[in-house]
Amino acid sequence: MENRDQEIGFSANRSFGAAPGQIPRAKSRLSAKHALFFALGLMTIFVLYHNERFFIDHRSDTWKFFFPVFGKLMVHALGGATALVLVLFSFPRDCASVALRFIACVAVVI
Repeated sequence: MENRDQEIGFSANRSFGAAPGQIPRAKSRLSAKHALFFALGLMTIFVLYHNERFFIDHRSDTWKFFFPVFGKLMVHALGGATALVLVLFSFPRDCASVALRFIACVAVVI
């Protein structure tokens, strides 16, 4: 049994290690997940720049269109944000904590 473990690459403490004669490869810091989130972030910035720029540039014609109802839009946005936060309390505690951490990360990025 001991010889078989050595052939597979288990060390004495049963953790997996490199087989004899092989050098362990370092794990890459970037993965496909990182590339996906980077691409999604770039797409989000592109959409925000092209479609929501009027929130920053008050000289645009779009701002002149939305300004008369800006207060109503903010009440609507506050209600939507409140609903998104309150729905967390309907989840089990573990799911809610994960979702709350995700929302906090998104809020920091924005």
